[in-house]
Formats: sequence, structure tokens, C-alpha cells
Amino acid sequence: MYNNQTVYFDDLYIKSLGSSSVANNNNYSSDVLFREDFQTRDNNWYSNYDFKDSNYIYINTLDNPGNHCYLFRNRRRSGDNYIVPIPYYSIPNAYYSIAIGAQHFDGEDDYGYGIKFGASDWNNSYSLNITNTGYYRLSKMENGRYSNLVSWTKTSALNQGSLSNNKLEVRVYYTYVDIYINDQYITRVNDFTRFGNYAGLEVYNYQTIYYDDLVIRKL
Repeated sequence: MYNNQTVYFDDLYIKSLGSSSVANNNNYSSDVLFREDFQTRDNNWYSNYDFKDSNYIYINTLDNPGNHCYLFRNRRRSGDNYIVPIPYYSIPNAYYSIAIGAQHFDGEDDYGYGIKFGASDWNNSYSLNITNTGYYRLSKMENGRYSNLVSWTKTSALNQGSLSNNKLEVRVYYTYVDIYINDQYITRVNDFTRFGNYAGLEVYNYQTIYYDDLVIRKL
């Protein structure tokens, strides 16, 4: 303050405005709650690098060191899913989104993989799954009973074939969910009441999926 005067200051906010040129190409902004690019092991993801177990899951550091990922290998052949939690437990009760990249590396083409969300536990949760043949679905588990909110549906938004990459996103509101695939709006599901705010990743049957570039943000 300059010279002989009185000023009332009020309502101060300090916010990140984000940037398109942040180091490592990370576009941080004030709405990002959790970001994971798997360049380090700091966030305590589940890891089971034991080949005696048919399902082994770990942060892959065997390829290009600048392109690590979460290697999720399910070797069950009964059609069962295998689930690991996302190690972030402060997802808000208000609106939020979960987005992640998924690459089908090998295995079955007609079984699902994707995001668990809106969960109190895995028996009370929702799933967005895709297949390597270009289908998606949204399903619900309630008290251990399975039902489809959107049955398997073909979409041209999905990339198909060997080593195909796809970005999955669920935008979660109080009474509905919006689905995006590769940044394209796919559908809205109105029959939604969240059980809780836990989230995870899942893979069905005999296949290996590389997950990468996870972002959880407030909407």
C-alpha cells in the first residue's frame, strides 16, 4: 500500500492456471486430484512380480525408460475378472472424472478390460469395459449381483487390433454418468447411484493390458 490511505482486502484466491508447456508434457491445473504416468513407484501400486502366480501385475520398466506403464496380466481362462485398486482414496463426493489410457498387448480379443468406479467395495461398484474388437459396456455389481446398464455395443470410437491404444473416461455426477472414448462423447447413463468413491482397474480372462496416463480430476 502506498501513501496515506486505508484499503480493505478480501476474497483472495490463488489458483494454478495450468500450462501447455509444463515439463514432461504434464498439463497440471487446479482441478487435477491425482495423476499417474508410472515413471516412478512412489504411489504404492499393487505389484505381484511372481511367475508362480498366473496373474502378475507390476510397473513395467523393461521397455523404453521414458514410456513406463502398469502391466496387468490376467491368466485366468474361466472368464473371471481380476481387479486392483487405484491407490488414491480422496475422490470427492461431488462431480469427478477418471481417465486412463489402455493398450491391449496380447491374449483374448473378446473379453473386457477397463475402469471400476463408484465403488464401496468390488461387490458394489460400476465398470466401464472395452474389448479389442471394438465393443464397450457399462455394468453394475450390487450386493454381488451383476447387471448391464449398457450391454456390449459396437463403437467406431475404439481403436482395434494388436497393440491398440484407447483412452477411457467416465465423468461421474450425482445421478448420471457420461462415457467418453478417445475424447469422443459416447453416451449418458441415467440409472446411476454411486455406492462409494473407490476406483480400480480390471482385466477379464486371458489377456495382458498396459495401463498408462491416469488422471482423476474434479469437474
